[in-house]
Amino acid sequence: MPLVDRVHRTVVGTVVERLDAGGYLYLHLQAADGERTWVVGMTRDVNVGDVVEATAFGARQDFWSARLQRRFETIWFAALAPASAL
Repeated sequence: MPLVDRVHRTVVGTVVERLDAGGYLYLHLQAADGERTWVVGMTRDVNVGDVVEATAFGARQDFWSARLQRRFETIWFAALAPASAL
């Protein structure tokens, strides 16, 4: 299995959790239908309660973040933008 599954996906959701890790920002997004998705990117201008569009270019299953000391069942690597900037 490749390190990152190269699957493109766009997720729009409200930030319900934000974790800073060095140069990366981990966001737990909740879509309008209630689905929750973890994404990671390199922006800093996003806060809990903001609506974000995450344009994902790959995913990883069973991802361990050494800096956060946390495992994510599935995480999407994405370009992040506040929905108001779209």
